[in-house]
Amino acid sequence: MSVLIQDLVYRAREIRFESYDWAVIVRMLSAMNVVDAETLRQWDGAAPAYVPRDVARRIGRHLERKFAEDILEDCTPLEIPDYIRPIATSNGLWIDPALPLLRRPGKDYIYLGFAHFCHTCEGFSIG
Repeated sequence: MSVLIQDLVYRAREIRFESYDWAVIVRMLSAMNVVDAETLRQWDGAAPAYVPRDVARRIGRHLERKFAEDILEDCTPLEIPDYIRPIATSNGLWIDPALPLLRRPGKDYIYLGFAHFCHTCEGFSIG
């Protein structure tokens, strides 16, 4: 199932999310206290919900601030604890146990497109 977010004035302007991705965005907005909990419960996509322009702009500002904080967090160098040492194997290869830390997957900023949409829309409907 997917959730369609559509501009209230320009109906051709829309963005579609998979239900899992939309749930992540709603949880993120809940944690940031951008919108009250009762309103967020109505945004499950089961019934149409309408968001005015000023609330959309506020959501966009908060999500962009979160993106900036996430980028700054990624810029801090990763500290590998001293107790992690390379391990010799029987075939002469060395295994570095810190590789999973160094090769951690990048974050998926699914909310960044939604933040931009919130800044350009005239309010939106969720359906």
